[in-house]
Amino acid sequence: LVGEGTLTIYAWRVRHFAEETVEEAEIRFTPSGIRHGFRLVLSEDTPGRNLGANEAREAAVQEGALEWGIDPGRYELLESSQEEQPSGRVDHTFVFEHSDFQPGEARVRLRLGVAGDRLVEVTHFFHVPEGFLRRYQETRNANESVSLAGTIVFLIFFLILGGGAGTVHLLRKRWIEWKVPLAWGAVVAGLMALGSINTLPLSWMGYNTAIPAQVHVANQVLMAVLTFGGGTIFLALLFMTGEGLLRLGFPKEIQLWKFWKAGVANSTPALGRTAAPYLLVGMELGFVVAFYLVTTSLLGWWSPAGALVEPDLLATQLPWLTAVSTSLFAAFSEETIFRAIPIGAAAILGRRHGKNWRWIWGAVILQALVFGASHANDPQQPAYARVVEIFPTYLGWGISCVFFGLVPTIIAHYLYDLVLFSLPLFAAETGGIWLDRSMVVVAGLLPLGMVLLARLR
Repeated sequence: LVGEGTLTIYAWRVRHFAEETVEEAEIRFTPSGIRHGFRLVLSEDTPGRNLGANEAREAAVQEGALEWGIDPGRYELLESSQEEQPSGRVDHTFVFEHSDFQPGEARVRLRLGVAGDRLVEVTHFFHVPEGFLRRYQETRNANESVSLAGTIVFLIFFLILGGGAGTVHLLRKRWIEWKVPLAWGAVVAGLMALGSINTLPLSWMGYNTAIPAQVHVANQVLMAVLTFGGGTIFLALLFMTGEGLLRLGFPKEIQLWKFWKAGVANSTPALGRTAAPYLLVGMELGFVVAFYLVTTSLLGWWSPAGALVEPDLLATQLPWLTAVSTSLFAAFSEETIFRAIPIGAAAILGRRHGKNWRWIWGAVILQALVFGASHANDPQQPAYARVVEIFPTYLGWGISCVFFGLVPTIIAHYLYDLVLFSLPLFAAETGGIWLDRSMVVVAGLLPLGMVLLARLR
């Protein structure tokens, strides 16, 4: 953790366990693969030779220096405690503080645990001051408030009023198309279900050893089945309403479910609506990079890296599948909820009550604000930072939806998320990672490839 004033974070965590057994071990490693700490969990009934507090501390420090490279001269004892287990074994815990390295108000500490006469824990950690935690919670409350406001607006006006009333209106007009939306809902939900199964290797980090391993696997499979069933129904209803409202609101635009059919997919408008998102996403990602560079360096805004990248993606069976399925689900569901339903409904209401374009542009601005606000629960500071970051991109996607339909925004959203979600794959040096990278590239080029293939035929 500390060496010549440098700081290293935990990079890898390995868990050793056996089903229906209390005892287990967790080992932590540095980014370079060096053992950095561990924790051994013993049953309360496991006996052990008891040591006095001083003897246990000396044994822990000695083994820590010998096996884990701890320099006792750099640490001062801060506190100690002990607990007697039902077996009569006495467990000791010792907390030390680093004496010559203090990053700001935080403190670098070391916790050594002894069970009976065995060293069972070596944990390096930061002690964060209580005042900082209170200030941080206040800022998080601000984030949550903005997010809650955005979520309430989209639930009430987009889903309940827009989706509910829109569905009733479409049923009365007999404009509901259900077969193709149901098929697309099954495809997207099916990929999400496969993505859930794909995380099985990672799920063992949270496996409760009190239950058989087969039960844990069965629970994962059951969740995947429920994801597929419930997701198919939810997405189908969403697609039916969103596509229907947009089709009724903009009858001259290419219909969503006919976009990939022969005679349409090979047309020049289809090519433009498919190729343009690739250029647009490049500009949007460039904007995000510039946005964070400017706001963090000049304005002092804060955005933790942990909110942007999920490296645990590498711990799944097929990392590319999780990136693709998550991106596809977000693109279809969010574009339908935030773009198709409010903009389509606004166009219909505008024709009925007059001043059509005022209704449409009002919906375009509203959906961008609501989308940004509903995503403001990330820990960026100030609390409105996420809204400012997201608003231009989703305002552009709303405008695109008005003039070119929903397909370009779905493709752009899909590519945008796919790039961000797959970043760990292109930063990793894991053996065989080229296959996952290749699959991500193929999945990203698939929409354009389908149109080019249609034109070739």
